[in-house]
Amino acid sequence: MRNLKEELEMIRNENITLQSKLNYWEIRAKYSADRLYSFKKESQHQLFILKHENELTSNAEKQARQMVTNLSQRLHCLQISIETGVAERKKQEEYIHMLQNECTKAKREFQEQN
Repeated sequence: MRNLKEELEMIRNENITLQSKLNYWEIRAKYSADRLYSFKKESQHQLFILKHENELTSNAEKQARQMVTNLSQRLHCLQISIETGVAERKKQEEYIHMLQNECTKAKREFQEQN
């Protein structure tokens, strides 16, 4: 009977030890599963951020291209306007010079008549 009690005590102790090890491995497994879930979530979040940043970059590039196109068109219009203005000014200077010559000629004729 005593041997049976000792054996029963030994089995109980071994059972407690095994239960303790089981609890330890269950805690480790849960911790590992939680870490894996956390890594997956972080990875998904980083992927979302990268996609969002990629969209922002793409949109910024499109805007920059559009701005460059608009500025090029505006520059072209300004160049044409300047060229037109220069040509117009040249014509006005020629006309002023012609009027000055006529005025000088008219003054001479007036002085000659006096």
